[in-house]
Amino acid sequence: MKLIIDRKTWIRGEGEKYSFMYRSADQHMCCLGFMADQCGLSKNRMSDVDSPCSVDIDPFILKTNFSLLLNNNNHFNSQLAEKLMAINDLELNNIHDANLANLPVLKSEEEREKMLIEQFAGHNIYVEFIN
Repeated sequence: MKLIIDRKTWIRGEGEKYSFMYRSADQHMCCLGFMADQCGLSKNRMSDVDSPCSVDIDPFILKTNFSLLLNNNNHFNSQLAEKLMAINDLELNNIHDANLANLPVLKSEEEREKMLIEQFAGHNIYVEFIN
């Protein structure tokens, strides 16, 4: 799967409190929102939802790569989803939160993008950032 993330509408580095799969206030998405959207999940279903396990699941979506974001019973986020959310939401140069998430301190958006690319690539999802 090729995953396209548009930097102009990508929520990142704002902390988990302000990150949503699709934030209706400004029509922005986190990295998992872009993935869900490209897997066929409607923005309405993920509007102001903070994580994959909170989405009103359509059985069709479980036949896509979106299923990688849920554990076996679809009631909890997978380890992959948790790691991707932590990378996506981590504020730059935030030592405390980086330590809590067991991540290196992010010093640039380029580092964030590289980490996301590596995580997704391990599951045959190839990320392209645009704009």
